[in-house]
Amino acid sequence: MKAGRKAKGKMKQTYFWPICGEDDEVTFTWSKGRRAQHAKEL
Repeated sequence: MKAGRKAKGKMKQTYFWPICGEDDEVTFTWSKGRRAQHAKEL
């Protein structure tokens, strides 16, 4: 997903991470990078 401005007319590439809970709920978190460490920390 592209969000935020990188430069005039350009958007930054960002990432939403789906995280599944024990009761089948799903939440999405956001990060600037795609390293799995972001999801592991949550």
